[in-house]
Amino acid sequence: MPQVIVTRGAILGIERCRTFLKKAGVQVSRRASDAISRQFALLETSPEIGRPFQHNAELRELLIPFGASGYIALYRYEPDGDAVMFWPSAIRGKSAIRRRRADCNLLRAAFLTSG
Repeated sequence: MPQVIVTRGAILGIERCRTFLKKAGVQVSRRASDAISRQFALLETSPEIGRPFQHNAELRELLIPFGASGYIALYRYEPDGDAVMFWPSAIRGKSAIRRRRADCNLLRAAFLTSG
């Protein structure tokens, strides 16, 4: 079973998401956290569940259904290392990820291999 590693940069993205959602209320923030956690947990048994990211073949997009649209988390699955690693700024609303496709190559430089 692969180890799911959430990098420091990805944690910051999750925290930004939580801060934003707290404005909508504690219940909304909790439901979003639960939705994200459920999808992350799926990667432990099904690491290839995410669709390939069309702008970088090394990355995959994990769809996280929530509300009317949901979120997308970018990650890389390394079968040889038996690890799934989330990238900085990984958690984004679906519309935001479309605007930030050009940033994908910058994520490589910021990646931390902690775990």
